[in-house]
Amino acid sequence: MVETNELRIYNFPGGVSRWGNIVIMKKSKKILYGAVISVALIAAAAIIFKALIDYHVIHIEKPYEPVYISPDNLGSAEYLEGNSAMVLIFADTDSFSWSFDNEEDRKLRSDIFGYVKIAAEWLEAEGRKYGKNLNIIYPENEKDKVLYYEARLEGGLPVDYYHKKKTSAAAESDFVSRFVDNEGIRKDYGCKNASYLIFYKNDPENEFTPFAYCCYDEELTYGYEFCYFPDSYGDYILCPSVIAHEYLHTFGAMDMYAVAGFDPAPYNANENSRDYFNENFPTDIMFSTKSPLTDARESDKIDNEITDVTAYYIGWVDFPSEIIDELRLVHSQFDKP
Repeated sequence: MVETNELRIYNFPGGVSRWGNIVIMKKSKKILYGAVISVALIAAAAIIFKALIDYHVIHIEKPYEPVYISPDNLGSAEYLEGNSAMVLIFADTDSFSWSFDNEEDRKLRSDIFGYVKIAAEWLEAEGRKYGKNLNIIYPENEKDKVLYYEARLEGGLPVDYYHKKKTSAAAESDFVSRFVDNEGIRKDYGCKNASYLIFYKNDPENEFTPFAYCCYDEELTYGYEFCYFPDSYGDYILCPSVIAHEYLHTFGAMDMYAVAGFDPAPYNANENSRDYFNENFPTDIMFSTKSPLTDARESDKIDNEITDVTAYYIGWVDFPSEIIDELRLVHSQFDKP
């Protein structure tokens, strides 16, 4: 007899007894069952773990890959330097219209000319801080036949306010193509850039706020870049800082106040980036159009500034790429990997 720690095997002439074979077979089955149960438990754990990830109970940080965009065509407003035109269009639509026989509308139009002048001069002054020679060309009154227009946009202003997306710019683009003296803007004024500012009377039932329809990461269908300005909405008032803010969008500036879930949140704006900008660049006009001195939108001046963040996104300066990546932001249109 040979003793082992696991079982006893009796040697007989001719080999191991059948009792020994039975013991060995039972042990093999136990091993097999154990293996099957282990595999099943591992599979179940994997399924549960994946479900926890899918339902965001567990978050696994993936290695971050910096995001760059390189549109082939930056639209009608490419790079903010030199001569750039502000083309003013006072638009009537199915929902709202101007009546310049009315003293109130004439005064509002005159005020808007003044707001545009303040915005243009402020932009030029901010450009000088960054060594940029800007000459913003704009109409001073309704007698300007190249930069001032009145339009009827059939079908209403095609705006999806809740998602801040233009469903179409066909009516506006058709008007610009047919009636705006784009050739004169380029040749007579020497403008490489043109942004089209549309002013309209807001219907109280509509929830339209100012916004820009501009080139971001792909070429626009029509190529023209627009800013849209209602005369009023809620506690908002039309003023120079709002005009400058939307105008800068057409050159690539981001909404620094935007957060995840805000649509559009170009450049992947998020809560972390908003908090960072609030702490470090709270006076940037792309963070707020309210005066940092009075916490109000001023009608006769702009107290905000263009900081290095906005200057980076419109191509004027470099900005530390490690900060852009740490904030999980998309890089500027002008930034290359």
